[in-house]
Amino acid sequence: MAIAVNNVVNDVADSSPISYNVGASGSILVVAIGMAWESDNAITSITYNGTSMTRSGMYDDAYNWGRAELWYLVNPSTGANNLVVTSGDNSVAPLTIAYLTGADTSDIGATAQARGDSTNQSVSITPEASGSLLLGAFVLGDDGKTFSAVSGTTLHGTSGSWVRIAMASKLSTSTSAHSIQLTSSAGDGWAVFATEFKEASSAGPTGVKTVNNTAIASVKTINGTAIASVKTING
Repeated sequence: MAIAVNNVVNDVADSSPISYNVGASGSILVVAIGMAWESDNAITSITYNGTSMTRSGMYDDAYNWGRAELWYLVNPSTGANNLVVTSGDNSVAPLTIAYLTGADTSDIGATAQARGDSTNQSVSITPEASGSLLLGAFVLGDDGKTFSAVSGTTLHGTSGSWVRIAMASKLSTSTSAHSIQLTSSAGDGWAVFATEFKEASSAGPTGVKTVNNTAIASVKTINGTAIASVKTING
C-alpha cells in the first residue's frame, strides 16, 4: 500500500488551538512548522487531542532568521480534534498539517538537514528502504518570498509571510540518496529538516507461505495424482 498524504491544512499557530480532522486509523500525523529564531520563542510542545507529538528534528537557517521543525504522532485519534502548539512566548508560527496513510507506524527511518542562501532549497536524504515517503519541512526567512515545487518533488502546502514554511516530499525508489528540492521567488536564508516515513508492509492471507512476496502452494500427491485437502464448516 503506497503512502498517501491526506487533508493538508495550512494555518498559523498562536495561543489558540487548531481543529484538525484525521480521517483514518493507523495513520501518522505530521506537522511542518516554522519559527522566527529567538532564544525565548522555541516550540516546547505540540499536542493533538491531548497527546504529545514527537519532534523528529529541527534546523536553523544560515542567518538564524528562521527555524524548520518536523513533528509527528503515530496512531493519532481519529475525527476532529484540537492541535495545540506551545512556545516560549506564544509566538505566531506558520505550519502545515497532514496525516499519512499506508506508512509504517513502528519504524521511522532516516533523517537529514540542510541550509543555505539561494533560490534553490534542497536536502539529500539516504533512505533505509524503497517506497518510503521522504518528507521535508522547509523554512525561508524574510518577508514576501514564496516556495514553488521542482520536478520530482511534491509541494503539499505552505504558510506564513515573514517566516515561510513548506511541507514537501518525494517517494524513494531505492536506498540511494534522494534530493527533496524547492525553489523560491527570491534568494534568502533557508533551512530544511527531512524524515523518512517507511511504507507499511503488505501482509498476505494467514496460512499462505510466500517467497519474494509470491504465494507458494503445497500440494500432496498419491501415485502421481494431486490430492486437495478442503476443510468444511456445516457441510
